[in-house]
Amino acid sequence: NNNNNNYAMIRRLFEEAILVEPRHGPTYNAYGNFEWKKQRGNTTAARQIYKRGIHARCSDLASVYHGYAKFELSLGNADAARILLEEGLDAIDNTSDQSTRNPTTSTSSRVDFLSHSLGMLHLNSNRAADAKRVFLAALERNSTSS
Repeated sequence: NNNNNNYAMIRRLFEEAILVEPRHGPTYNAYGNFEWKKQRGNTTAARQIYKRGIHARCSDLASVYHGYAKFELSLGNADAARILLEEGLDAIDNTSDQSTRNPTTSTSSRVDFLSHSLGMLHLNSNRAADAKRVFLAALERNSTSS
């Protein structure tokens, strides 16, 4: 089947991109989305790809956690999405290794990004107290945070 050949070629291209730049978060996000959306809902493969991105300690680790959380949320797994966003916040907060930080974005902006996403997830889940806790913690980290 021509589609199967195309999908195999696309996978090879994603794997080559990861070989060339193993810490490029958007590649893992695009690859995970491809497996899920184009491969008839291959959620197992998509999760494995997102986990590879996390273990690779991508230069924009927040984007991988955010992409993985959005994936889980799209499947209706709000609790899994919450856990991923919290893990992402912890991972970025605890990162003392500058090699995992993207030089074009500050760590505080990436924490703000995940904090905002987590807070909004709580609000959309009717968990106002949890949202308030997340937003207040974000303000403590960065008083100019939105």
